[in-house]
Amino acid sequence: TEARAKKIDALMKWGIINRDEARKMEGLNPIADGSGQAYYIPMNMVDPTKPIETPEAGQTQSDDAQESEPAEADA
Repeated sequence: TEARAKKIDALMKWGIINRDEARKMEGLNPIADGSGQAYYIPMNMVDPTKPIETPEAGQTQSDDAQESEPAEADA
């Protein structure tokens, strides 16, 4: 049971299977609203050959994601 859970967890975390596929592996029905069809991958896994998308006008970044201005060096 533990090994199966770890396998399903890893497959989902790397975007190999979606939640509905994981549920099917466990004999469960798909999520009724269809949201189980989405695939997810870690945010740090990006294609380095493609440009990074920036937020559209009007969208804001979280406080943690905002870059702070560098402090001026004392002369």
